[in-house]
Amino acid sequence: MNAATPTPLSYLSIKCVLSHIDASLRLHLSSVCPAIKSVDKVVPLKISVLTFKPLEMHIDGTKYIIDVIRHLTDSKTFENVEEEFVDFWNSYEKNITADDIAIDTRGTRNPRQNFNELVAEQIRLRKEIERLQREKNFFSNSLIFTTQAVSASEAIRRLELQYHTVCERLSKFIPPPHMDYLRLSVYSEPNRTEYLESNKSAYEAMKYLIRKLIGDRKSTQIKTLNVHPSSLIVLPPQLNIKVKDFRLSTNSSAVFKSLRPIFDSSIQLQSNGSEWEIVEVCQWQKTFMFVSLYRAV
Repeated sequence: MNAATPTPLSYLSIKCVLSHIDASLRLHLSSVCPAIKSVDKVVPLKISVLTFKPLEMHIDGTKYIIDVIRHLTDSKTFENVEEEFVDFWNSYEKNITADDIAIDTRGTRNPRQNFNELVAEQIRLRKEIERLQREKNFFSNSLIFTTQAVSASEAIRRLELQYHTVCERLSKFIPPPHMDYLRLSVYSEPNRTEYLESNKSAYEAMKYLIRKLIGDRKSTQIKTLNVHPSSLIVLPPQLNIKVKDFRLSTNSSAVFKSLRPIFDSSIQLQSNGSEWEIVEVCQWQKTFMFVSLYRAV
């Protein structure tokens, strides 16, 4: 006797199931089951804790992290690209739209500013080394000024170390021939990693991921939203978040105002004081941060 053919769930049944399963599992199912994608978008997504960091998003117990891996084409070497250099040659500004929400707290300490300062420091050190070398040569030809010659040699040695450090730092901005890959790491059970040849900024990729997972929805309901704008966060305009508690790791009114468009228009947030807390800056570093607290009223 043949087993009966399973009957597909009805539209209403799928809506009911989606409204009661864990947010991370629901997002995963939606990404691998095209049949439920349209239903998933209309059922309110409920998340206990949502966290935005530069190139990171945490949804309850699942972390989504985007970084850049560089392959040097003349070798088998692969290396992580520090966030400072992520968008230097492939800047997020190239792909940003007028509606995107860009929170940039780097101020003048941005990659181009650092690059220009390093170039200026390289030129200064080179000129100073050349001057001291002439001075050393002059004193070395004298039997009287031997002390000055030794001092000049020591000064040259110190400056050459500084010059080497600056050149090494600049090499990260101007690397040898290479190919960059975007890496998406999803930390959950089981952990998984995906690689994609990079032709866009990592920040643009993070914006796309946020939109794909929690954007373009009728409603996203968050119990606690954490935003840690330690450098640069780019959010898509297609967010519509209802939040109960909002924790912002800065007391900047400008940052708070720039985030207002992501909240549902029915939400009114009221300041609820502030506190210091230990925040995970990256996977291997934690620090104390000042956190402004807000609550929906």
